[in-house]
Amino acid sequence: DWSSELRIESPQEDRLRWMVGIYHYEWENKKYRIDFASLDGQDRPEQLSDIINTGYFGSIGFDFTDRLSASLEIRRAEERKGQIDWSSVPNNQAGPTAAATYNSGFRGNDKWKSTTPRATVDFKLNEDITLYAIYAKGYKPGGFNGAVAISNGRPADESFLQEESVNYELGMKSQWFDRRLVLNVGVFKMEIDAIQLTTPITNSVG
Repeated sequence: DWSSELRIESPQEDRLRWMVGIYHYEWENKKYRIDFASLDGQDRPEQLSDIINTGYFGSIGFDFTDRLSASLEIRRAEERKGQIDWSSVPNNQAGPTAAATYNSGFRGNDKWKSTTPRATVDFKLNEDITLYAIYAKGYKPGGFNGAVAISNGRPADESFLQEESVNYELGMKSQWFDRRLVLNVGVFKMEIDAIQLTTPITNSVG
């Protein structure tokens, strides 16, 4: 796998601060069968997975006064995933059968997009106490159950949706007794849609 990131930003000590950037990530994984009938290994994998993720992001921050500041961040991302499964068969370096049992590219549910903002407001009561409020959205791309779902009679579950969340947080960061005691407290609320869970299923075949 490999990733790269390019960003341009203003001096962070300025009253008005900004930053823009781009991020790219690629990952590939090959899963091979291991058994005593294939002592020399496999030439071809029984599963091939890949991910390509590209994101564009930016932020702006401003100090309204010496005590009040705010920032706004946003990220736009697109992630494409691929998965190909082959039947697992013991053999001597021949690898899996030529015909794939599952190919996500043929089913069309292989791309997810997201826009995730984050807004923060900080207010300094004094040099040792800061109050803050945060609003943010998050996401986790969807993926595949692949041939496992299909072979168990659940073709509608061959892929799963992107998980999305909305987050609210209020809190305080403080130092007491000549900064010998640090006390940070916060309360938050999270709303999650299409949460992703690992759930065992009963094999419907046989």
